[in-house]
Amino acid sequence: MADMFEQAVAASFDQTPAGAEMRRQAEQWLAQIMASPEHDWRFFLQRFDSSPTPQVKFWCIHALTERLATMGVDERPPFQQALVEWLAGPCIQRPMAEVYLRNKFAALYLSLIHISEPTRLLSISYAVFCLKKKKKKIITTSLTAQMSLAKQET
Repeated sequence: MADMFEQAVAASFDQTPAGAEMRRQAEQWLAQIMASPEHDWRFFLQRFDSSPTPQVKFWCIHALTERLATMGVDERPPFQQALVEWLAGPCIQRPMAEVYLRNKFAALYLSLIHISEPTRLLSISYAVFCLKKKKKKIITTSLTAQMSLAKQET
């Protein structure tokens, strides 16, 4: 049976007109949890790890990303260590099947690197630029090849 936290997250994802009021209440309650100092990043990481529900995992990664933006310099190293330990342990033992969760977690970790190691920001940004450029070149090459084949067929 899901606890109140999981029920609130599930209600916040409900997009039906009948669930609009419940969604509003759930979002307000979750916003209070986000603002509460007693619910630090450890709470959200623990809930992420223990929940079987993809929506709860997604929401917790979102909450961790929000917390990272306001996290003090002294909080970042233990947070990064906890993420690395999760990646080396539970992540390998119980891999996430949902691609969107893996992508969201990867974005969280990259955000942590960007914030924690600003000197690496330029090299990481350049690497992302190169990957995007390579992807665009592959797509362009593929489209050109398809157009050439279409012209040859006509």
